Amino acid sequence: MLVRHVAAPKPGTFDPALLRKRSLLTRVLTAGRPYRTFRLLRGLPILRIPFLNLVILSRYDEVTEVLSRDIDFPVSVDPAFRELDPDVGTLLLAMRDEATYRSIRRATMNVFRWSDAARVGALAYAYAEAALRRGHGRIDAMQDLMIGSLCDIVRTYFGVPASLECALWMFTVSLYDFAPWPPKHAIREQAAIAAGKVADTVLAAIAEARANPNEETAVGRFVTIRPDDAPLDDATIRVTMTGMIAGFLPTITLAAANILEVLLDNPRMMAQAEAAAKAGDDDLLARCLLEASRFRPINYGPFRRADVDTVVADGTARAKRIRKDTLVLAGTWMAMFDPRRVRDPRRFDPARPATQHLGFGHGQHWCLGAHLAMAHITQAFKPLLRRGGVRRARGREGRAARYGPFAEHLTVLYNA
Repeated sequence: MLVRHVAAPKPGTFDPALLRKRSLLTRVLTAGRPYRTFRLLRGLPILRIPFLNLVILSRYDEVTEVLSRDIDFPVSVDPAFRELDPDVGTLLLAMRDEATYRSIRRATMNVFRWSDAARVGALAYAYAEAALRRGHGRIDAMQDLMIGSLCDIVRTYFGVPASLECALWMFTVSLYDFAPWPPKHAIREQAAIAAGKVADTVLAAIAEARANPNEETAVGRFVTIRPDDAPLDDATIRVTMTGMIAGFLPTITLAAANILEVLLDNPRMMAQAEAAAKAGDDDLLARCLLEASRFRPINYGPFRRADVDTVVADGTARAKRIRKDTLVLAGTWMAMFDPRRVRDPRRFDPARPATQHLGFGHGQHWCLGAHLAMAHITQAFKPLLRRGGVRRARGREGRAARYGPFAEHLTVLYNA
């Protein structure tokens, strides 16, 4: 079980109870079927909200255009994030496509190799199979399956000792990823405490890897790699490792819960996923799960900030001038339901072309760990779906209990 609130926190202590309260932001982030809103927004494809200095893009063409123009629309990192990490400038997601970025990106890709997907998948499958055997037809799919297996992989593959409490730290820090504005003060205090704990944990793992080199772990590879003939310093390794863990543990937790909710609410989708799992067709199962994620991705889309005065959709009737420093929401969820570029968007289609999926991003900052994420999600779900009969438990247990936007608990039944 995750650590629960039993008393008022002492100053400077981590209190996860604060994030278990349902906020307006949580309700917006976890809205299940806002498709009517999407259709309305596509009628206003470039919507300006002056009092927020915000532009919302909803059509596929404009969304992919902005995400492809990383020089004009760099990643928006709120200055408040430096409260959590003063070295955020070396976080890959926050960097421009320049020499330093390319060097660290190459090193990261050499550490988190494509060939590692098979290992991550095998670890996820073994953990899930054991958990389901213990469950005897009933399991908390988040606590005892997904979050547990993710922590196990962070320990064994990443090389960082991740406990279930560490998952809460990562969830808390990741709240900064969902909006371009910092959360309220009490949450910022908790995020700062959590970020310090994560930093200490990763730095300890780096020190251990330097003392006892181990090429089987990501951190062990980082301490030996020499991009541009110079070793990476501890600060760069720490920030990069933290970013990759944040892109793995909290993001997959959120994605897996959303996929499961979609399947549970749509029996025909569930039947196709179960059939793929029973047939042992991992490729088809992965495509079923990816397609389910299109109906409820991890967010509405990434934020970018205009670095220059520019024009979006230039040469079309929709052309819109965007001034420097304007915040832009590239609505990838809305874009994935744009019938102008996505065929029959409301239909569940596992054979859908990869270009119609934007859940892993687009352009320079397309997810570097996508191969690991898909391997984990596919193999963690496979033993559950292979058993069949997956359905919600009755009552509150069958509904997601959330820690912020992250599903912390969701109990399902299955054929034992």
